[in-house]
Amino acid sequence: METQYKVMQLIPDDRPWLDQVQQLLNEHAQEGSAHVSETARQVGETASAYYEQGREQIEHVGHYVEDHIRDKPLQSVLIAAGLGMLMAFLWKK
Repeated sequence: METQYKVMQLIPDDRPWLDQVQQLLNEHAQEGSAHVSETARQVGETASAYYEQGREQIEHVGHYVEDHIRDKPLQSVLIAAGLGMLMAFLWKK
């Protein structure tokens, strides 16, 4: 109990000091919150950009496959049949 009393004597009973500490803590918390919000916004924008790129690439591949099938229908049917047989063979194992 005596140690606690000595420690309390070392801490000034100065309310402005405590108010300053509280104000600094609040400022840092607001800065941290703003930083987190900005980072979340940037992550969202980046994710949207990657999603759009992926969607465009898949669409491009789809058009390429369609064009290839139209240009070489027999080859496309034989490739599809070969892949079907391979999948059936693997599926049985």
